[in-house]
Amino acid sequence: RRHTRSFHVTGVQTCALPILTYLGTELLTVPAGTFPCEHYRSGDVVDYYVTGPDAIFVKFVWPANDMEYVLTKLEMSAP
Repeated sequence: RRHTRSFHVTGVQTCALPILTYLGTELLTVPAGTFPCEHYRSGDVVDYYVTGPDAIFVKFVWPANDMEYVLTKLEMSAP
C-alpha cells in the first residue's frame, strides 16, 4: 500500500509528506523494549518503524545520511 499525506498551516504553503510504502508488521527490539511495529519505506532510502495508535517512532533509518534513531525510553501516563 502507498500512503501520502499533506497538511496546511495558515500562512504557509501546503506541504506534501513523502509517499510511504507499507512493508508489514515486525516485532522490533530497541533499548526501550520490544514493540510490534508497522514498517514503512519512503522511496528506497528511508525506513520508519512506528507503534501504537499514536504512531510512536520506534526506529528510523536513513543510510544515505548515516542516520539511525532508536527509541531508548518510553514512559506512559495513566489514562
